[in-house]
Amino acid sequence: MREGDTLTVWKRDRLGRSTKDVLTIAEDLHSRGIALRILTGTLAGSYSPQGGGQVLLHDDGCLC
Repeated sequence: MREGDTLTVWKRDRLGRSTKDVLTIAEDLHSRGIALRILTGTLAGSYSPQGGGQVLLHDDGCLC
């Protein structure tokens, strides 16, 4: 994927096997300028590298 692309997943758990995996992948995507879109579940929505989406993923990761 390249900067400006969007990775779309059905649910957050399709992105990684554990919360740690999901956070690591999401941080990597954000650092490379790649947006993340989650279609279903409690975190459904689009998270852009320029927005506050990364904070939401961290908050969810802390609560799990």
